[in-house]
Amino acid sequence: MEAAHHRLWPALGALLVRSGALTPEKLDEAVAAQRDSGMRLGELLVERGFVTRAAVARALAEQHSLEFVDLSVTPIDHGAANLLPSTLARRYGAVPVRFLEDGALLVAVSDPTNVIHADDLRLALGVPIRVGVAAADAVTAAITRADAAEIEGDDDGLDELDTLTTGDTDNVVLQ
Repeated sequence: MEAAHHRLWPALGALLVRSGALTPEKLDEAVAAQRDSGMRLGELLVERGFVTRAAVARALAEQHSLEFVDLSVTPIDHGAANLLPSTLARRYGAVPVRFLEDGALLVAVSDPTNVIHADDLRLALGVPIRVGVAAADAVTAAITRADAAEIEGDDDGLDELDTLTTGDTDNVVLQ
């Protein structure tokens, strides 16, 4: 049943050729190399420098009828991003982007084919999600930026603690 479903999707290579991101000759070369390497086609194409990660992500989004999320220009709602701990975000290759009008959370993932991760994300976030596709390196960078913003936000509390510890500590009451 699953194999039949995959045949309904347009082939990743064909989508990349149709978009102009890849030549038919480079696709043929990559498909031949894929047989020997066992790598996923998109990974192989990026590794060989034939296409960018963003081009593969766009094609995967089209292939799965999902939104492509360009994380280099899409603002991330920090309230949404903070719903998913960075350890889980890295494990799932996912970053919550923003809440949608219907209340669902748009989550950009680097691998839309991993249904188990999508189910785990729904459980971890506790809200309905809509999956979008982003380039793997962009997801990693967004998670790193979200971590930095969270740490920067945590520093505000540390500044208050610094003020307390440099002042009169005899009168400090810890609760």
